[in-house]
Amino acid sequence: DIYLDANATTPVLPRARAAALAAMADDFGNPSSVHSTGLKARALMDSVRSRARRLLGAPTGDLLFLSGATEGIQTAVLSALSSLRDRDDVDCVLYGATEHKAVPEAISHWNKLLGLNLRVLPIPVGRDGRHDLHWLRAHAARAGLVCTMAANNETGVVSDLDGIARALDGSPALWMVDSVQALGKLELRLEDLRIDYAPFSGHKLYAPKGIGL
Repeated sequence: DIYLDANATTPVLPRARAAALAAMADDFGNPSSVHSTGLKARALMDSVRSRARRLLGAPTGDLLFLSGATEGIQTAVLSALSSLRDRDDVDCVLYGATEHKAVPEAISHWNKLLGLNLRVLPIPVGRDGRHDLHWLRAHAARAGLVCTMAANNETGVVSDLDGIARALDGSPALWMVDSVQALGKLELRLEDLRIDYAPFSGHKLYAPKGIGL
């Protein structure tokens, strides 16, 4: 058989498998411990974090290790919506109409659980699969959170992130960019584009499942 569904998941690269096994066998210490085994694990984590920052173009901000994109999306949406609880200048959350279903489901869940009652509106896309930037600009002034993709997992359409950033000029919205399909394929300039949250998943790029940031 020939496997042709790498947008869904990828096989584990031998080097990635070897690195994971080596970490489990040799670097199993608690990185918060002060003994040598813990310090060795902390050094490994710091090294990976530093390399990830260079790859993502994100020298500042928090970099969290997670189980994958779904947890990353949940974490981002909960973080963003929690910060809106005392805001009276926003009344809606916007998400791309072609987003992965994890995004609107997370928004709906936390919007209800936090009692925010914000309007949840899909950003229309054109025939080319890209976001309607005129629509986005018209709604951005009252948006508390905007969720878009860097690249679509089904169509392969690459979003106009620069255009979206311009459409959000002057908006109070936090911006989450699902960057799962972009990792290793597109240049990522997280710091340059005012992006607040960017989930990634290792299994889309030859890493073992259950690894993300």
